[in-house]
Amino acid sequence: MPLEGFLKLFFKNNIPSLNSYSDIYNLAFEYVSNNKNKRHLSKILKQAITLNIPITEEDISSLHFISVQLLRFKQFEDVKIICNRILDVEPRDCQTILLLLSIAFYEKDRIKIISYCNALLECDYQKYIKELQPTLMSGIPEIRNSVNYHRPCRWL
Repeated sequence: MPLEGFLKLFFKNNIPSLNSYSDIYNLAFEYVSNNKNKRHLSKILKQAITLNIPITEEDISSLHFISVQLLRFKQFEDVKIICNRILDVEPRDCQTILLLLSIAFYEKDRIKIISYCNALLECDYQKYIKELQPTLMSGIPEIRNSVNYHRPCRWL
C-alpha cells in the first residue's frame, strides 16, 4: 500500500480539469508561449473534446487556436470533432473550413477537398477579414507581416 501512494505521488497529474473553452485556450496559450511540456499541452487541448458545454460565438476563436494546436500534434480526429461542433454553430466559418481542408489534403481525400473548396466559396470570408483586421493594422511589424497574402499554393 505505501508503494501505491508513492507511485501516485510520483506520477501526480499536474493538469487541472478545466470548465470552459476559454480556460483551455488560456492555459494552452501559456504553455505554447512559454515552451512548456508538450505532453501536458496535448492533455490540456484534449479537454476541449470532452467538454460538454454548448459552443457560443465567443468560444469560436478559442476553439480555432485549440484546433490549430491539435493539428500540429496530428490529432486529426480531434480537430474534426471540434470543427464539426463549430460548424454546427457557425456553418460558414472560413477558418474552420480551412482547417478541415488542410486535413483533407493531408489525408489525400479528393472528395472532401472538393467539398471543402466549394464550402470556402460560400463561406463568410468578409467576417474572416474583419477578424484579421487588427493583425493587418498592427504597428508591430512581426505581427503585421505574419499574415502573408501572397504565399504560393503548393497543391496546384
